[in-house]
Amino acid sequence: AEYLCQQVLGKLHLKATLKSIGLSEKEIAKALISIAARAIFCASEYKTVQLLQSSSELCACFHYEHAISHKQLYAIADKLHDHKQTMDAQLYNRITDMFSITDKLVIFDISNTYFETRKSGSEIADFGRSKEKRSDCPIVVFTGVINEAGFIRHSRIYQGNQGDVATLSDMLLDLEANSPLDKDKTIVIDAGIASEENLEMIKDKGYKYVCVSRKRLKDYPVDPHSITVQQLTDRDKNKVELSIFKPEGYQDTWMYVQSDAKRRKEQSMNAKLHK
Repeated sequence: AEYLCQQVLGKLHLKATLKSIGLSEKEIAKALISIAARAIFCASEYKTVQLLQSSSELCACFHYEHAISHKQLYAIADKLHDHKQTMDAQLYNRITDMFSITDKLVIFDISNTYFETRKSGSEIADFGRSKEKRSDCPIVVFTGVINEAGFIRHSRIYQGNQGDVATLSDMLLDLEANSPLDKDKTIVIDAGIASEENLEMIKDKGYKYVCVSRKRLKDYPVDPHSITVQQLTDRDKNKVELSIFKPEGYQDTWMYVQSDAKRRKEQSMNAKLHK
């Protein structure tokens, strides 16, 4: 795993990126070790130091012969965060060049993570709606923008009580900053972000969108002969039916999705709730 991470970071030209933001050779080595360790171990800085000392050759892979403390890993993480936008742009440009990605689909999502401490000195950790059901812990909100291949374009971190709807305007600003002349993109968002105001904002910026609707169509006239029905299967070979239509009185094209697996899951959840 250590050697594989070393090869991947090399292909990404990350050392040159770190050098361009002013890091010294020693800081670059610690940064590469920190990034690779997070990918391999998914552990805290304190635990990472223990693993580096006992069961990892990461330091040797990056030719670093000095001892590393968890405080040094904290410090290098802060330096990387200070140059986050520059690093995001350079890494994404490298990835799109390596894989010849056309970059027409923009997938935007939001989540949060919690801290099992009070975080009383934090400016952004706050109590909010935890997606991991930890309402007893302060949280921070983070957003991510990825392309159709799953590569991250850019991300942001927000205060823990930040609402989903309010994050879209920042995403559009980031999108324009990275591709100001290219409007031929389709933005994918879920229902938590797809307010009417946000959908109008996307259209006003000249982008297309795909979203989960917040409202249900009722009593809408549809010509059965005009409906396109496609039968597909998901990655688990479950049957999925897609009905595409454009009802009168609506400017958007609608798609009705019927999934056998989703139906079974919802029936199971309803059965548990009514026991």
